Parts: sequence; C-alpha cells; structure tokens
Amino acid sequence: MVKKLNIIRQKKRSAIQILAKENPNLKNKEIAKIVGTSIMTVCRWKNEMQFNDKKRKRKSKLSKNIKNFIIKKASNKFTGVNKASTRKLSLEINKEFNISVSHSTINIWLRKLLKKPIKAKKTFFLRKKDKRRRMEFLEMIKEKNITGQNIFFTDEKRFILNPPLNSQTNQIRLNSKGFKEYQSGEGKLYEKICKPVQKFPQGVMVAGGLSRKGVGKLIFVTGTMTSFSYLQTLELYKSDIQQLDPNLYLQQDNAPCHVGKKCIDFINANFLNHLDFWPPNSPDLSPIEELWAIVEEKLNNYSFNSLEEMTKKLLWIWNRIPRTICKNLVDSFDKKIELLGKKRGERVNKREHFTNKTNYSWRNAYSEDNKFTIVYNEKILENMKKNKIKSLTKQLKDINRSFIEEKKRYCIKNKLRIKKESKNLYDFFLIQEKKMKKMYEDKINSKEEEIRSFTELTGKDLFNKFAMEEKINNIRLNNKSKKLTSKLSTNENSV
Repeated sequence: MVKKLNIIRQKKRSAIQILAKENPNLKNKEIAKIVGTSIMTVCRWKNEMQFNDKKRKRKSKLSKNIKNFIIKKASNKFTGVNKASTRKLSLEINKEFNISVSHSTINIWLRKLLKKPIKAKKTFFLRKKDKRRRMEFLEMIKEKNITGQNIFFTDEKRFILNPPLNSQTNQIRLNSKGFKEYQSGEGKLYEKICKPVQKFPQGVMVAGGLSRKGVGKLIFVTGTMTSFSYLQTLELYKSDIQQLDPNLYLQQDNAPCHVGKKCIDFINANFLNHLDFWPPNSPDLSPIEELWAIVEEKLNNYSFNSLEEMTKKLLWIWNRIPRTICKNLVDSFDKKIELLGKKRGERVNKREHFTNKTNYSWRNAYSEDNKFTIVYNEKILENMKKNKIKSLTKQLKDINRSFIEEKKRYCIKNKLRIKKESKNLYDFFLIQEKKMKKMYEDKINSKEEEIRSFTELTGKDLFNKFAMEEKINNIRLNNKSKKLTSKLSTNENSV
C-alpha cells in the first residue's frame, strides 16, 4: 500500500514540475485542477526539484517508564478481574505520570509489546478421587489388552435450532451503504446483526455410536433420556454392534439413566463385551465428543426455518461421515491413554494428541436419509396414549350421533308412510332397521375394544404398538408414492 502511494505522489510531483516549466504563465489554481491536487501541494513542489518519500514519524508520548508500567500491569492478567483493560490503564497512567493517553494508543502499544490476547475458557474440574479412578481405568484397559479398535463409543448430544452467534468471534465489516442501513434500524442487514434469540430455544436430543469401522444409527430421543428410553437405545446399539463387529466392547458414560439397575442388568444379559466402568469427568478421553463437535460445525453452515429441516439435515450429515474420520478419532484414543499414564490422571489437552486437519469427502451415504429411528420417553408415551384415547372416544361419539340421526331420518320418511299401506312392507323395513342397528353396534364395539386395549397397555408394549402403527403408515405412504410414480411414467409414455 505504501509503495503504491509513493508512486502516485511521484507522478503528481513530476506532473506539477513539468507543467510549471513548460507553461510558466499558468496559475497555481489551474495546475491544481489539471493534476487533481490542492493549491498548497502545487505551491510546495513547484520550485523544489528534490524530495524524499520517507515515512514521517511523530514522536510518541509514551516514554520507556510508561511502557514498562503498561507491561507490568497487563502481562499475564485478565482485563476484567485484574483491571487490566485499556480504559483502566489509561486512567492509571494519568494518575501516575500526569499525561493524558487515550485507550486506543495503549491498545496499539499492547499489540507491539505483548502477544495476541487469549480468551478465558471453561474446562472440567478433576478431584483426587477422579484422578485415581482414571488411573484405575488405565490399569483395567492394560490388563484386558483393550485398544480403541475394540470399543464402540456411545454418547448423547443436543443440537439447538439456529444457535446464537458469539459476539466476540463473529464480527461484521460494513461498507458505507451497509452502515447507513444498520443505523436506520431496518432491513435484512439489521436483522442479520441484531438477531432475536429465544429464551428457551428449540432443539433435538440425539444418541449415536462410533467405532473404527464406522458409525452406528443416529437415534432421535423425544424428551429427556430416562432409563426406559435408554433401554430402547441399548437394543439399537446391540444391532449396530452386530452389524459392525460382534466382539466390540460397549462404552457408556456415568449418566444417571445409564447406571440404573435395569440398564446394567440388560447390558450384562445382552452384550458379549462391555467396559466395566468409565472414569467420571472424562470427556477428553472419548473420541465421540470430538465427532459431535465436527457434526455441529458442519450443521452450523446451514440456516433452518423449522426443526424438521434441521433433523433431516442432521441425519444427512450423519449418514455421510467419512470412514477416515472414524479411524483417526478412534486411533487418537490410544494416544490419549499413553498421555494419561504420563500425566498421572491429569487432563489431556487437545493439542497434545491427534490433530490431523485434512479435507474429507462427505459424499458416500451409508444408509437411507428417510429412515428415522426414534426413541420415546415414558411421559411422552403417556401423553400419546391420552391423545389416542381422546381421538377414539371422539370417533365413538360421532358414530353414536350418526346412528341416532340416521334412525330418525329412516323413521320419519318410511315407517309412518308404509304402516298405512301394507303390513308386509312394514316388516321388511323393520328387518332393514335391525341390520343397520347391528352394523353400527359392531362399529361401536370395535372402537370400545380399541380404547380398552390402549388403556391396558404400558411401557414396552405401548412403545411397540406405536412403532407398529408408524411402520404401517410408512408402508401405506410408500405404496401411494409408488402408485403415483407408476401413473406419471404411464402418462409420460403415452405423451
């Protein structure tokens, strides 16, 4: 930028000097108009033949003592807690040295004197008990000769619909037009910057598994994860392990729904291999935590209008996770355990283990994008049951009402008219009325039986009932779509 400016200056100066020599009668105003500069610059360079393009320097206000004072106050200290912000430093300098220095000049000198500032981050706290447990876990893995290849890592994650942007990391640069639009407080750009955020944002709870050979099913959890809904997820994990490798060890964290008696009994009965325990407060050891971060980063590239759109895209991303990512993440587990032994149970930082930043291809789909595996919570199942019974009772009332109305209509139109004419016709219509009554009674009885069956069902049987209904509906929809496609194809052929 500086070189370009110097070239422009040299051209202007040379133009002024040439014009002044060739046309001595020309006035300074006329030369300034021709060259496109001010009259002061023309007066300055008209007679001078030598000039320097050196950068002009202004003597700084800050002396060595003030610079050392800034370094003492700001180095290895937080801006908020230790009062090391630029504004507070400027006030202190005014008190100590009786010099008015703005916070912007202090900020410039801080960039020169010290390194780039780092944000404070939250990490999990490890007690002595936790460190001891981590070391016990390390010994257990070494005794059984278990590596990352032999483990099926599982975990849950909640994805929020259009999460709010971080104001510190996401800053926007505006041109003059955009700045005017922002100041007006209207338009798409203003809405983009000042984005309204919900107090309780919508989201999706998801469960999944990871191994070196690939990824399991993505399971959508309705409501909070309880022991009842986790038993359903364990059944799905079992099918995933059988598909990938039946000798894999099941891994799970110490969430209260995972450690329930029913869940532990189910794991002991149905899984060939499973880890005896997982150390508490140890998200740094499980590679699936890093996989969730990769998926979330990929999902945040898109914006969604509804929760359905987000769930579809999430499933689409999950079905296209490259095998190379799975391999690299699982291999990193062994490196983490080596570091854990060296650090005697302390935290394993991300930069110390695997960081392989390569461009992966997210193209190959491993399963269908329309298959949603859903797991229900006890409370949600009860609500579904109540709604189902309500709809059935409403249907029953409608049947009764329609039967009474039809009976009235039938009596008024036919019965009274036929009674006068002949007895045989009257008997015929009575038989027809009985048939109609029987037909309606059968409908009523079937609805009452359906209501009774739903009221008696609980727990797993209720879940299976709803699952069967969903499957039947999906089959019907698929048949309809097939019929439509066949009709379209026939029409195209005819054309």
